[in-house]
Amino acid sequence: MNSGDLSEGEMMGYRFAPVDAPAISPLESLRESPSASPRTRMSSFLGPRGPSTTTRPRERRPPPKLDQTSGESKAATMDTEFCLEGDLVWLKIEDVLFRVPQYQLVRHSETLEDMFNVPQGDGVDAPVEGRLKENPICFEGISANDFRNFLRPLFPFYSWRSTELSTVEWLSILKLSTMWYCLALRQSAVDALGPLLDDPMQKILLGREYFVVQWVQDGYRALVLRHETISDEEITEEGLGYPAGTKLLRMREQYWRSNSERGTAWLKTTASIDEHIKHVFKVELDGIRMAQTGYVIPCGSAPIPIVQVAARV
Repeated sequence: MNSGDLSEGEMMGYRFAPVDAPAISPLESLRESPSASPRTRMSSFLGPRGPSTTTRPRERRPPPKLDQTSGESKAATMDTEFCLEGDLVWLKIEDVLFRVPQYQLVRHSETLEDMFNVPQGDGVDAPVEGRLKENPICFEGISANDFRNFLRPLFPFYSWRSTELSTVEWLSILKLSTMWYCLALRQSAVDALGPLLDDPMQKILLGREYFVVQWVQDGYRALVLRHETISDEEITEEGLGYPAGTKLLRMREQYWRSNSERGTAWLKTTASIDEHIKHVFKVELDGIRMAQTGYVIPCGSAPIPIVQVAARV
C-alpha cells in the first residue's frame, strides 16, 4: 500500500473501523490500551468526573447562644462531687516521704483538721510545714506501711494497684482511723474485718484494743463452743487474762456438761451462752461499749463505700 492509497487521517496515525464493522464497547477499548493507567482506564469507563468536592466551602456552624435572659451573669455553684479543695502536702513517716492532697485527710478526720489549722511560723516569711519537700510534716509513733495502707481507701484511684484490701491492710486502717478519729473510715474497717477475723483470740484482743464490743462477745462464744480447751498461753496476761480465762473455763465446763447425757439443759443453746456471757462479763463489755460510743458516725454521715475497696483475705 502506498501513501496515495491512505487517507489524510490514516497518514496521521488514526485508524478508522469500517462503517459496517460492529461498534467497540468501552470495556473492549480499555482492553486494547494496556498502556493507560488503571485510574485513567477506570475513569474513562465510568465517564467524566463530577465537580471536585475539595473546593466546596465548609459549612460553618453558628456559635452557641449565650443565656441572655438576664442582664446579670448567673452565680456559679460548686459541684458536690468534683470540686476538690486544698493543696498537696508533704508528710514524713519514719524515713519515707508522702505527698497527698490535704483536703481528703481533713475531710475525714477532725483530729487531722485541727493539726493542719494550727498557726505556724513566727513571721510572714517563716516557712510553713508541709509546703516544701525539704520541710515536711513529721508523724511520730506510726509506721510508713500503716500510713500507706491508710491512704489506699482515701485515694483509690491514685494507687496503681488493685483496690482490694487484705486483712493486714484493713488492720492498719483500723489502727490509724481509731487514733485520728476518722469515723467513716473506721466503720468501714470494722465492717470489712468482721467476717475476716476467724481466730477467737485475735478477735477478742482487737475488740478490746479498738473498742468493738461485738468482736469480744463473738470471741468469747467461740472459745466456749470450740472443741479444743483454752490453753495456758491464752489465759496469760498478754492473752485473755486470768479473771476472764477462769470465767470462760467455768462456762465451757457448764456448757459441755449440759450437753452430756447427765447434764442439765440450761446452757445448751448459743442464745443461752450469749446471755450468760453478757451477764458474766457485764462490767468489761459495758466499758468497751461506752468507749465505742465515742466512735459512732454522726447522723447523716456514712462509712466509706466498701464497694470501692472490697476486702481480700
